[in-house]
Amino acid sequence: MKDEKIEEVVKSEVEKSHIASSRTLIASLVVVLVLIITGGCFYVSGLKKGCEKEKNQIIQQIETEENKFAENNSENERLAGELKNLKTQIDIEKQKREILENMSIKMNPESIVNEMKKSIFDLPDGTKTEIEKGSVSFSWKDKNGTPFATLEAQKASVIYPERSIAKNTMGEISFFMLTNGFLQNPINSHDLYETLQIPGKISAFEKNDLKCILSWRTFNSSSNSKNEINKFNITCTELTKEIKQKSELLRFALLDYGKNPIEKRSPFYEVKNFYIHELGENYAIGNIGEISAPRWFAIKKDGIWKITHISQDTPPCRAVEGFPEEHKEDCIDNETYDSFGGY
Repeated sequence: MKDEKIEEVVKSEVEKSHIASSRTLIASLVVVLVLIITGGCFYVSGLKKGCEKEKNQIIQQIETEENKFAENNSENERLAGELKNLKTQIDIEKQKREILENMSIKMNPESIVNEMKKSIFDLPDGTKTEIEKGSVSFSWKDKNGTPFATLEAQKASVIYPERSIAKNTMGEISFFMLTNGFLQNPINSHDLYETLQIPGKISAFEKNDLKCILSWRTFNSSSNSKNEINKFNITCTELTKEIKQKSELLRFALLDYGKNPIEKRSPFYEVKNFYIHELGENYAIGNIGEISAPRWFAIKKDGIWKITHISQDTPPCRAVEGFPEEHKEDCIDNETYDSFGGY
């Protein structure tokens, strides 16, 4: 009977140990050991050694169950941490949605971008938030696919540790755009994986002359998601009739430059995307293309724009004649440039 009683107590205490705290478990072990010593060590032929084997087995069983308890407790702590992080993220996403639903801002590029940074990007799930102003790269195609290089765009960016956060932010700000009278523009929207084989997406929205592009892309993508850098941008500008006219004249100059067989240039006559980074009264600088985009330089003479150079290299000095002095400081001497086979 004592054997059965000891076994029942041990089983009972071991089962309780799975849900008890470590202090409760230790206390349970003390109770069992006292019971063994007082009620079990002398019940076999009145000899202490008679129950040594059984006692060691019971102690070993208790130690095994204690190890299981420790492992389970560690796993529970890990799961609790993950659930806490998930709840925090849900709370942040809910906060973003409430902010966007109640937001009332002026519909111009600077107001939209600044408000998004302050209300959305600066929340604790993002890092390295920043604002860029002025000559931000921005290319917009019209309904016929004709590209326009815009000027004075406003841009805000943020880096997220997880791709899912960037995707959620894309959805939330898209919701804001649509509920504030913007229309999604499919011509300027595309999946970056389809075009550049990198994780990311571009969504374009417009409201009359106001154009905004939302984009996210993943850098340093690997099997370990902790190494990912997920950058999200919102860029807005106004594509007015005046800006369109200036852009169109420069695009025609790029087309003429690429078609001239004497120049022996690369075929830029398609000009799918081009950007204006600096535009003066009689000079302009920009980029053309998407990947490893070369710079172009243009000068206006007698009211006509002419491309003087397109390359990824430093331009020869003849290409920047008539430009501000700061652009002449880094140019390469014409003879030196030509000696390297430049054009």
